[in-house]
Amino acid sequence: MEITSQISPNTGNLEVNGSGTDGFGVYTLKGSAKSPTEISCVKSFGRMNEWWHTATVDIDGRQMNGKWGPALAPNQVNGTFSFHRQITEADRQREAAVAQKLAEEGRKREEEAAAREKQLEAEKAARKKQEEEEQEAARKQKEEAEAAKKRVEEGKAAGKKQEEEREAARKEREGAERARQQAADAEKEQKEADDKQKEVERNQSMQEAVRHRPRDSPPATKGKGKLVTSSQDSEDGVAGNSKVYLKVDLDADIRVIAALEGDVAIGIL
Repeated sequence: MEITSQISPNTGNLEVNGSGTDGFGVYTLKGSAKSPTEISCVKSFGRMNEWWHTATVDIDGRQMNGKWGPALAPNQVNGTFSFHRQITEADRQREAAVAQKLAEEGRKREEEAAAREKQLEAEKAARKKQEEEEQEAARKQKEEAEAAKKRVEEGKAAGKKQEEEREAARKEREGAERARQQAADAEKEQKEADDKQKEVERNQSMQEAVRHRPRDSPPATKGKGKLVTSSQDSEDGVAGNSKVYLKVDLDADIRVIAALEGDVAIGIL
């Protein structure tokens, strides 16, 4: 018996087709797999001579064992059967090649799976490293922002302190200037008072000198010139509003001493 099989595009099941010869004659075989290890076929010797077969497949044992009956009576069992696969050297070589190919494909799939797993691990590690780097960068950026904010605050505080110190220094300078000005004003006032006091004392001294000085003729003068005086002589002191006019045309120094009381205007022409 020769059997071929393929996946049906309509049902998706494994369709089985075969042909062979037994003691009853030439037959055809047609069926499908109901599960990975169960198969159901109809063995036909011609019209109205068809028989159902159901069997369990032993792949490792290369055999199929089952039971059979008439196709018109699905529940009637007429007997059992056992199909054994005959293996030739070509079949062995072909199966060895298929097995080797399957092994290589399996190894390749395992290698690809391992490579994918390794790649996934690498991508996972890369993502983790990137996340850590991003977190570290965010942390550093946050620290830098906080440091910059702190520097700005410190700069503001330093500027405020500097401004306060400048304001305090300005106020201190202004206070020192006011104190100096006050001291200068006080000194000036004291000097003016001293000058006034000295003037009063000098006037008093002059009055005393004139009062006690004897009346003498004026001393002779040297050089050319005339002395013309016009005055009102009453006493040693001149009281009230008086004017003394002196016209000097001399080469010598003239010393005029007068004790004055009141407002006096002296004109030297």
